[in-house]
Amino acid sequence: MIANKAGGLALLCSFAVYFIPIVGPHASFFIFETIRQQFRDFTHPAWAFSGLVAAVGLQTMAFAIFHWFWRRRSALSIAALPAYGLAATVLAQFIYMLWLPSYFLIEADTALETGAWTEACTVKDASMMTWRTPRRLPHDGWGEVWLSDSQNRQSMLSMPDCRRISAPLPQPQLQPNGHADFFVGIIQIAPGGLALLQRTDIPSNKNTWYLLNAPAGTLLPLTAPAVDGAVAPYLSDDGSQIAWILPEPGTGQPVRDALHLRPVHEGKPEAVLDLSPFGAASYETISIDSTSGEILLWANVPARLLATTVDGSERSTPALPALVKPLSNTLVLTEHGVLAWDAYKEDDNYLVAWSMDSGSGSRRIPRGSSVETAAVDPSARYVAISTSTSLNIGNVRDSVVVLRTSDGKEVFRRFLPKYNCTNVAFIGRDFFAYSDAAGTHVLRLPTGQDR
Repeated sequence: MIANKAGGLALLCSFAVYFIPIVGPHASFFIFETIRQQFRDFTHPAWAFSGLVAAVGLQTMAFAIFHWFWRRRSALSIAALPAYGLAATVLAQFIYMLWLPSYFLIEADTALETGAWTEACTVKDASMMTWRTPRRLPHDGWGEVWLSDSQNRQSMLSMPDCRRISAPLPQPQLQPNGHADFFVGIIQIAPGGLALLQRTDIPSNKNTWYLLNAPAGTLLPLTAPAVDGAVAPYLSDDGSQIAWILPEPGTGQPVRDALHLRPVHEGKPEAVLDLSPFGAASYETISIDSTSGEILLWANVPARLLATTVDGSERSTPALPALVKPLSNTLVLTEHGVLAWDAYKEDDNYLVAWSMDSGSGSRRIPRGSSVETAAVDPSARYVAISTSTSLNIGNVRDSVVVLRTSDGKEVFRRFLPKYNCTNVAFIGRDFFAYSDAAGTHVLRLPTGQDR
């Protein structure tokens, strides 16, 4: 009788383990809520059942200790209750916040480092930046990369001479109240060492823009449209024009947008392109070729690529790889084809895909890592990928990988520390660059049979 009563009480008390809180970075949940959510979504059946089995294991141990307590209340059995409660709480955090998510969300990357490429130069205390860039690659590629040092000083590195030029940005002054009088930063770069700066005055919160020419060491003030609702401007590929997407006044609901294309230098008229005939809710400028007159736009809803001219004539665009879901900043167009990669994946593998004259292919990124950025060289021989962890658990290393577009073979790989988050870039047709804790490395691309 006593044994049956002790067993019943122990079983009842053992269910307390399901009310152990699992404390996450943004919220906390009881174990039973975590299990219920897994079975409700059921996207990872094995994960759901593993979580249930772990809870049953915790409950079984709790039942044994409670059964001992209810049958024989001794000092030792009484002390065992809080001791197991503490141990179970700590163990549950590891099981549900670390071990199970790591097992089911992180895929081990067993690849080895490869590729003994010659290092052309190394720039210490310098990391490559990932500012907004035109999505269409120039014919000969980029001749430079932009760097930032530990003091947040920007500079431009050009090849083949490995010459570093400091960017002449205005320097804020500390005011008596302890705050700076303004903030200034690069918001977009263009080939040839050109950059678009935005300055925000602290007291008035007013924005002004400048065209930076790093090789010449000049700053040119830019005139903004005198209308409300102006968004950040976009610099053309050669730095001769500035585009603004502005709401057209008096258009009612829905508000119609127009692209205002104005020359950087005064004296030439502004051109206006009505965007309403193209049928999307909103647009983003991703490239302006002043020579050909082509304007590349990214339609956000529905997501698609649009090529047009100032007179509204649509031009054909290459088909994006069907396997990926890119955004405006996760694709590169070249004269040889298209490179695109997933902008976001929920508990799934990111994918990088390309379609070039030399060949088409894709690369599946191991689970637990996301694509930081990707690049293609101007000859479309290689695709470079930078990855970083997409989770705040586990020990996923960052990586830099270069693939051959003709067959997808991996020709270069380096593992980097976690959260390195480097940019990757091809400089001209002969160099490849990435950054790590030691600085920025510029490597010479292999030639001839070494490719």
